[in-house]
Amino acid sequence: MKTITLKTLLILTIALYSNTAIAQFYSSSFPPDTNETLMELPDHLGLTGMQIRVKVFPHTLRNDWRHGPADDSSRFQLIAEEANGIQVNNQNYSKLIFKAQGNTLVATTNGKSIRYNKFPVIFTLKKPTKILRYGNESKSHTYTGKLYVTATNGRAQIVNHIPLMTYIKGVVPSESSHSWPLESLKAQAVAARSYAVFHKLSAPQTRSYDVDDTARYQVYSGESHRFPSTDLAVEQTENEIMTYNGKVIIAFFHAYSGGETDSGKNIFKQNNVPYCKGSPEIFVNQELRDMVAQRIHWIIEWNKEWSRKDLLTKLKAKNSSFRSFNTGRPYQLSVKSRQELFGGSIKELKFTQNGKTVVIDFHKLRSNLGWSNFNSYHFFLDDSINENTLKFRGFGWGHHVGMSQWGAYVMSKKYGSNYRDILTHYYDGIEIRTL
Repeated sequence: MKTITLKTLLILTIALYSNTAIAQFYSSSFPPDTNETLMELPDHLGLTGMQIRVKVFPHTLRNDWRHGPADDSSRFQLIAEEANGIQVNNQNYSKLIFKAQGNTLVATTNGKSIRYNKFPVIFTLKKPTKILRYGNESKSHTYTGKLYVTATNGRAQIVNHIPLMTYIKGVVPSESSHSWPLESLKAQAVAARSYAVFHKLSAPQTRSYDVDDTARYQVYSGESHRFPSTDLAVEQTENEIMTYNGKVIIAFFHAYSGGETDSGKNIFKQNNVPYCKGSPEIFVNQELRDMVAQRIHWIIEWNKEWSRKDLLTKLKAKNSSFRSFNTGRPYQLSVKSRQELFGGSIKELKFTQNGKTVVIDFHKLRSNLGWSNFNSYHFFLDDSINENTLKFRGFGWGHHVGMSQWGAYVMSKKYGSNYRDILTHYYDGIEIRTL
């Protein structure tokens, strides 16, 4: 949902009061490949029978906490949980081993080979079926529905065609912890459904899928991580989406705001996100600190150190504006301008070396340094700004826009907020509609 850039995502075991809960942390939902952030709802649109197309293979992110490193797109396996659980061309199979050869897909089963060269090949999953990823075996998930498989230039692609309800049940436990209060999970379900419907309506007609299953859109892992609690959240909000002036919104969300959410205009440079203006959390950061284990306090307030040489080396590699800078020579660094949030977090940094000057804004700095190296967009430099070690201090995890997932957790767990309270706090002027 946003400008697409690579991110390293993490999974951490944490303690929430009882020290038993497991949650997943990552920042998700970037602006899509469109300038639109509101989509007109077609007349008589209903969600009950809606299908969505999810690209589930290959994964091309450098590393993804749920899906592992980038896949070998030339080969995979389909393994049904029960005998004869895979159907194709009126034939039933339990296991198929695939290799893409040019524009042909070769399947091997029981010592026999089958060649497919008319695409897509449609595999109906009569029983839950695993897509085994070579080198990513532990990140191989199980799916239902239909798989549309193609092969081009020795590379395979798999798109999972499933009901919208099934998709959201696979998203919510991957975007929140199943142990969280039901109302926070319901808020995530409505946000995820709104996000999915937006992409269903805005996907390019020439593309074979509506979304992929990584944090480029929102994380989906099929049947593999479903829980009764997250299924219930989806069911209790069935067919509910958020609209603004009658149009479905792109429901941005992120892990934690750090204390204040920001506007879509400031972060994504989009002027047409009237439902994401930004606002303070209803609680202070210390309340969240008291509710989670100390080892994950970095999602609230983080610190990063860079040597001056390493910082410039990274920027030179990612940003052509710095190519004339010499990493072996000293340079001056100063804050050129500040933002309003967090009492004046950095908006622009000025780099000067031998008469050359480059000004870089907060958004590009984080993008150039990498999402895992800079947890959020609101940060400060300490007073020793021109010493050899540069120390950054920042707030939150993610892009700060829309729903703060940990904020939703606190609102429901400590303040008794229901999912509608949560959604109307984070999204301005929206209506929750059932279609």
